[in-house]
Amino acid sequence: MLPLTEFPGFQLVCEKSNFSHRKTKHKEQIKKHYFNFRVQLFIPECGRLPNEMSNLPSELPPYYIVNGLPLTVLLQEDFIENFVRQGSVYALSYDTRIDQDDSFSLLPTGSLLLSLQKDTYETLGLQGKPSVYAGRKPLRYVVNIDLTSPTFKAGKNNYERAIWALGENLSLKFNVLMAGKGSGGTDHSLAEFLTPFGGRPVLPEFLTQTVLPQSCPTLHSNQLAGQDMVGCGAIELFDWLGAVTAGISCSNPPDGYPSSLGCPEPNEHIEQGFLLNLTGLITPETVIELLQRVRNFFSEPKFATWAALTVHGFADVPVAWGTGEHGFHKGGENLYTFVVFVDGSYWLLRATGTQDVCL
Repeated sequence: MLPLTEFPGFQLVCEKSNFSHRKTKHKEQIKKHYFNFRVQLFIPECGRLPNEMSNLPSELPPYYIVNGLPLTVLLQEDFIENFVRQGSVYALSYDTRIDQDDSFSLLPTGSLLLSLQKDTYETLGLQGKPSVYAGRKPLRYVVNIDLTSPTFKAGKNNYERAIWALGENLSLKFNVLMAGKGSGGTDHSLAEFLTPFGGRPVLPEFLTQTVLPQSCPTLHSNQLAGQDMVGCGAIELFDWLGAVTAGISCSNPPDGYPSSLGCPEPNEHIEQGFLLNLTGLITPETVIELLQRVRNFFSEPKFATWAALTVHGFADVPVAWGTGEHGFHKGGENLYTFVVFVDGSYWLLRATGTQDVCL
């Protein structure tokens, strides 16, 4: 693992491993990053959607949008039993700003996390704690309600208190994104539950494009930090990938103003590249499936020797990694990249803003 690299308002952690290693934790890392709004796949020397992913557009599960959903709906006993205790569900407020508005997220572990302004928190009447980023005079508080607790059920004091506080007292409502499965193991039960509240299914946006010929960093799987004149390191690759996936050229034009970005050295020329963009509420399970298909891509000889899968988390969400509190500060970035090599090894690059915990 490379030491934690810090830039102003930014942190980057880099490590390498192998998918066949008995202690690999790639799935655990993916599962800890709950709320993803974009997944990008870049494959050099590839011009179209690989056969291993040809069925992906039709197999992507939908997510759901519900406008003005009362938060007490998530406290209903049938919802908790079918979608929290026996199922797996992800939910978060959208069109909310984590540093200025009230917001919430529901984790598949059953934790309902409320990030509240001071006035809302004081009116609500539920126990919480000041935000870790609030400073000496807290203006934001975090409330954690464990929906899986054996004592959180009708008739118990903590349950009735939550119903009163979030319903009769404040009647908190949010625009919500939701995904997951109920006790039946399919998303259809979630669709049925949300229909009376105006929930509508949405498929993730699936876009592909061919990247024009350009210089591409030379990589060697065993050189995470890079080596002069031999291969580029993870940090150099991370900057270059950001430019390529954003459609920014890293080549200086023959005339006019030169670009301030350039391809790190050593590099090699590629005739084309393939770029996939998935946008929506993307669950960790979908990311794990996509990563497996990238690995399958290298099961047969290819011109490409590596591919990069980048996952972007929502900026305005109470948590990013695990249950550690997430803050916005200057941008709210939280993302990670798997660089998958043909030999079965991988690099994992995790990037966050300064108000975050990178597990």
